[in-house]
Amino acid sequence: MQGEKLDKKTQIVKTALRLFSEQGLQQTSMAQLSKESGVAVGTMYLHFKSKDELVEGLFLHIQEAFGKAIDLSDSEMKASYKDRFFILGRKVHHYYVNNPAHFFVVNTLNYSPYISKEITELGRTYYQQSVDLMAEGLENGSFQPINIVLLIRFIYNAVIALVQVQLKDNVEVTEHMIDQNIERIWKAIT
Repeated sequence: MQGEKLDKKTQIVKTALRLFSEQGLQQTSMAQLSKESGVAVGTMYLHFKSKDELVEGLFLHIQEAFGKAIDLSDSEMKASYKDRFFILGRKVHHYYVNNPAHFFVVNTLNYSPYISKEITELGRTYYQQSVDLMAEGLENGSFQPINIVLLIRFIYNAVIALVQVQLKDNVEVTEHMIDQNIERIWKAIT
Protein backbone atom coordinates (compact mmCIF):
# COMPACT_ATOMS: atom_id res chain seq x y z
CA MET A 1 0.00 0.00 0.00
CA GLN A 2 2.82 2.43 0.88
CA GLY A 3 4.49 1.86 -2.53
CA GLU A 4 1.18 2.54 -4.30
CA LYS A 5 0.82 5.89 -2.49
CA LEU A 6 4.31 6.87 -3.54
CA ASP A 7 3.55 5.88 -7.13
CA LYS A 8 0.40 8.02 -7.19
CA LYS A 9 2.21 10.97 -5.63
CA THR A 10 5.05 10.58 -8.12
CA GLN A 11 2.54 10.46 -10.98
CA ILE A 12 0.94 13.67 -9.76
CA VAL A 13 4.27 15.48 -9.40
CA LYS A 14 5.55 14.35 -12.81
CA THR A 15 2.31 15.33 -14.50
CA ALA A 16 2.27 18.70 -12.72
CA LEU A 17 5.84 19.33 -13.82
CA ARG A 18 4.98 18.62 -17.44
CA LEU A 19 1.74 20.62 -17.47
CA PHE A 20 3.12 23.61 -15.55
CA SER A 21 6.11 23.81 -17.88
CA GLU A 22 3.99 23.42 -21.03
CA GLN A 23 1.03 25.65 -20.25
CA GLY A 24 1.77 27.49 -17.02
CA LEU A 25 0.57 27.27 -13.47
CA GLN A 26 -2.60 29.36 -13.80
CA GLN A 27 -3.80 27.44 -16.85
CA THR A 28 -3.44 24.03 -15.16
CA SER A 29 -6.39 22.89 -13.07
CA MET A 30 -6.51 20.13 -10.51
CA ALA A 31 -9.14 18.43 -12.69
CA GLN A 32 -6.75 18.43 -15.63
CA LEU A 33 -3.94 17.14 -13.41
CA SER A 34 -6.22 14.33 -12.25
CA LYS A 35 -7.19 13.38 -15.78
CA GLU A 36 -3.66 13.57 -17.21
CA SER A 37 -2.02 11.73 -14.29
CA GLY A 38 -4.69 9.05 -14.08
CA VAL A 39 -5.08 9.75 -10.37
CA ALA A 40 -8.57 10.41 -9.00
CA VAL A 41 -9.17 13.93 -7.69
CA GLY A 42 -9.94 12.58 -4.21
CA THR A 43 -6.65 10.68 -4.17
CA MET A 44 -4.80 13.81 -5.32
CA TYR A 45 -6.19 15.69 -2.34
CA LEU A 46 -4.96 12.95 0.00
CA HIS A 47 -1.42 13.74 -1.16
CA PHE A 48 -1.78 17.50 -1.60
CA LYS A 49 -4.47 19.41 0.31
CA SER A 50 -4.55 22.18 -2.31
CA LYS A 51 -3.03 23.31 -5.55
CA ASP A 52 -0.77 25.62 -3.52
CA GLU A 53 0.53 22.65 -1.53
CA LEU A 54 1.12 20.76 -4.79
CA VAL A 55 3.08 23.72 -6.18
CA GLU A 56 5.20 23.84 -3.03
CA GLY A 57 5.76 20.08 -3.22
CA LEU A 58 6.80 20.32 -6.85
CA PHE A 59 9.17 23.21 -6.05
CA LEU A 60 10.81 21.17 -3.28
CA HIS A 61 11.00 18.11 -5.54
CA ILE A 62 12.91 20.15 -8.13
CA GLN A 63 15.17 21.74 -5.51
CA GLU A 64 16.04 18.30 -4.14
CA ALA A 65 16.90 16.92 -7.59
CA PHE A 66 18.88 20.08 -8.36
CA GLY A 67 20.82 19.82 -5.10
CA LYS A 68 21.75 16.19 -5.71
CA ALA A 69 22.90 16.98 -9.25
CA ILE A 70 25.11 19.92 -8.35
CA ASP A 71 26.69 18.56 -5.18
CA LEU A 72 30.44 18.24 -5.56
CA SER A 73 31.93 14.79 -5.04
CA ASP A 74 34.62 14.16 -2.44
CA SER A 75 37.31 14.32 -5.13
CA GLU A 76 35.87 17.57 -6.56
CA MET A 77 35.87 19.07 -3.06
CA LYS A 78 39.66 18.59 -2.96
CA ALA A 79 40.15 20.97 -5.91
CA SER A 80 41.22 24.57 -5.43
CA TYR A 81 38.51 27.03 -4.45
CA LYS A 82 38.36 28.59 -7.92
CA ASP A 83 38.18 25.16 -9.57
CA ARG A 84 35.30 24.17 -7.27
CA PHE A 85 33.51 27.39 -8.20
CA PHE A 86 33.89 26.55 -11.91
CA ILE A 87 32.79 22.93 -11.41
CA LEU A 88 29.68 24.15 -9.61
CA GLY A 89 28.87 26.67 -12.33
CA ARG A 90 29.17 24.01 -15.03
CA LYS A 91 26.98 21.61 -13.05
CA VAL A 92 24.24 24.23 -12.64
CA HIS A 93 24.32 25.02 -16.35
CA HIS A 94 24.23 21.37 -17.43
CA TYR A 95 21.52 20.41 -14.94
CA TYR A 96 19.09 22.98 -16.27
CA VAL A 97 19.90 22.39 -19.94
CA ASN A 98 19.27 18.68 -19.36
CA ASN A 99 16.11 19.36 -17.33
CA PRO A 100 14.35 22.23 -19.14
CA ALA A 101 10.99 21.61 -17.43
CA HIS A 102 12.70 21.97 -14.04
CA PHE A 103 14.36 25.15 -15.28
CA PHE A 104 11.10 26.67 -16.43
CA VAL A 105 9.08 25.74 -13.36
CA VAL A 106 11.64 26.65 -10.70
CA ASN A 107 12.45 29.98 -12.32
CA THR A 108 8.76 30.78 -12.62
CA LEU A 109 8.20 29.90 -8.98
CA ASN A 110 11.40 31.44 -7.57
CA TYR A 111 9.97 34.92 -7.66
CA SER A 112 6.28 34.13 -7.31
CA PRO A 113 4.01 34.59 -4.31
CA TYR A 114 3.21 30.86 -4.44
CA ILE A 115 6.47 30.01 -2.72
CA SER A 116 6.74 31.26 0.84
CA LYS A 117 9.94 32.33 2.49
CA GLU A 118 9.81 29.16 4.60
CA ILE A 119 9.53 26.92 1.53
CA THR A 120 12.34 28.86 -0.18
CA GLU A 121 14.55 28.32 2.87
CA LEU A 122 13.63 24.64 3.03
CA GLY A 123 14.45 24.30 -0.68
CA ARG A 124 17.83 25.92 -0.07
CA THR A 125 18.76 23.10 2.33
CA TYR A 126 18.86 20.73 -0.64
CA TYR A 127 21.77 22.63 -2.13
CA GLN A 128 23.37 23.66 1.14
CA GLN A 129 26.80 22.52 -0.04
CA SER A 130 26.69 25.22 -2.73
CA VAL A 131 25.58 27.86 -0.22
CA ASP A 132 28.46 26.79 2.04
CA LEU A 133 30.85 27.08 -0.91
CA MET A 134 29.77 30.69 -1.48
CA ALA A 135 30.11 31.42 2.24
CA GLU A 136 33.62 29.95 2.13
CA GLY A 137 34.50 32.36 -0.70
CA LEU A 138 33.37 35.27 1.43
CA GLU A 139 35.24 34.00 4.48
CA ASN A 140 38.51 33.26 2.68
CA GLY A 141 38.51 36.62 0.89
CA SER A 142 38.00 35.20 -2.61
CA PHE A 143 34.94 37.43 -3.04
CA GLN A 144 34.38 41.08 -2.37
CA PRO A 145 32.33 41.58 0.81
CA ILE A 146 28.62 41.30 -0.02
CA ASN A 147 25.46 39.89 1.53
CA ILE A 148 25.47 36.13 0.90
CA VAL A 149 21.91 36.04 -0.45
CA LEU A 150 22.73 38.80 -2.92
CA LEU A 151 25.93 36.99 -3.90
CA ILE A 152 24.08 33.71 -4.54
CA ARG A 153 21.34 35.46 -6.55
CA PHE A 154 23.91 37.33 -8.65
CA ILE A 155 25.88 34.17 -9.44
CA TYR A 156 22.77 32.08 -10.09
CA ASN A 157 21.19 34.66 -12.38
CA ALA A 158 24.42 35.08 -14.34
CA VAL A 159 24.75 31.32 -14.83
CA ILE A 160 21.13 30.84 -15.89
CA ALA A 161 21.34 33.72 -18.35
CA LEU A 162 23.40 31.43 -20.57
CA VAL A 163 20.95 28.57 -19.96
CA GLN A 164 18.17 30.87 -21.20
CA VAL A 165 20.19 31.68 -24.31
CA GLN A 166 20.60 27.99 -24.99
CA LEU A 167 17.03 26.90 -24.23
CA LYS A 168 14.97 29.89 -25.33
CA ASP A 169 17.08 31.40 -28.09
CA ASN A 170 18.29 28.03 -29.43
CA VAL A 171 21.90 29.22 -29.49
CA GLU A 172 24.46 26.43 -29.52
CA VAL A 173 26.41 26.86 -26.30
CA THR A 174 29.84 25.25 -26.10
CA GLU A 175 31.83 24.27 -23.03
CA HIS A 176 34.16 27.15 -23.85
CA MET A 177 31.23 29.59 -23.71
CA ILE A 178 30.14 28.15 -20.36
CA ASP A 179 33.66 28.59 -18.99
CA GLN A 180 33.84 32.14 -20.36
CA ASN A 181 30.57 32.96 -18.61
CA ILE A 182 31.80 31.53 -15.31
CA GLU A 183 35.10 33.40 -15.70
CA ARG A 184 33.18 36.68 -16.15
CA ILE A 185 31.16 35.93 -13.03
CA TRP A 186 34.35 35.14 -11.11
CA LYS A 187 35.97 38.41 -12.21
CA ALA A 188 32.86 40.39 -11.24
CA ILE A 189 32.79 39.12 -7.68
CA THR A 190 36.49 38.77 -6.84
